[in-house]
Formats: sequence, C-alpha cells, structure tokens
Amino acid sequence: MDQWLTTDEAAVYLGIGKTKLYAMSQEGELPASRLGKKWMYDRAALDAWMKGKNAFADFFLDAPANIEGNSDLRDPQRDAYARALEFFGRGGTKAIIQLPVGCGKSGVAAILPFGIAKGRVLILAPNLQIKEELQRTLDITNKQKCFWRRMRVLEDKD
Repeated sequence: MDQWLTTDEAAVYLGIGKTKLYAMSQEGELPASRLGKKWMYDRAALDAWMKGKNAFADFFLDAPANIEGNSDLRDPQRDAYARALEFFGRGGTKAIIQLPVGCGKSGVAAILPFGIAKGRVLILAPNLQIKEELQRTLDITNKQKCFWRRMRVLEDKD
C-alpha cells in the first residue's frame, strides 16, 4: 500500500467527492501537500485526521455532561432530559417534548443531544428572534452567554 495518495485515491479513501476534497485541501482543513499543481495526501496523516474527526462525531455521546444532578438546571429541564434519554434508550425514534412558558425550552434544546445524539444536531426555531437567541445560547466560544458553561453542563478546562 502506497504511503501517498492522489486526489482520486484520497477522495475514495475518505468517502467524499473530489470537489469537497479540493476545497478542504485549499482551506487547510485536512492534511495535504502540494506537489507542483497536484495535491498529494499522506495516508497516515489522513488516518490521524479521521481519528480526530471521530471524536467530534461522538462528542454528544462521550462528553462528560453534568445534567442529572446539576442544581443549576431547572427541574423541568432535568426531567425532560431524563424522560427523553429513557425514551430513546428504549429504541424510540420520534418524540415531542412540551413545556410551559418559562420552563427553559432553550436549555432543554441545549442538553438533549448529550447521551443521545451522534454527530451534528439540528435545532429548528419558529422565528428569527428565537433562532438568534438559540445561537447565542449554544455558542461555546461565548463564556458569558453559553448555556453549557453558565449552567455548568460542560465544565471549563481553562
């Protein structure tokens, strides 16, 4: 097996299209070397990169989220999370969680993926105002506004 892969080989190896591979290479999103006009890919570097990407795919399953005993969360938030975790743990595939006004629906949306979701999570908002508030609430880079940090769901490492 060759150490170096061509663009065609790397696209097949990673399971993505050549256009996406070129874009990711140009943006420096994955390990690539330019040899004249050709991109070349070190198989071992791609393996290490994919291993690192898997950590993201399993983030919500593996992150040590402080939810069940977290006194910073509201009772309805912890209860909704516990019921959803139980439901999906039994093999459920679709659920609706209904909470009264003021119970922390944004917080529930923030904690629900932990222990349940694999990969990315899509949260739908009914209007732009709520969408913008959710975006601020879930922005991990904003130490003051990030729900996960404020409510000690994810403990800061710094």
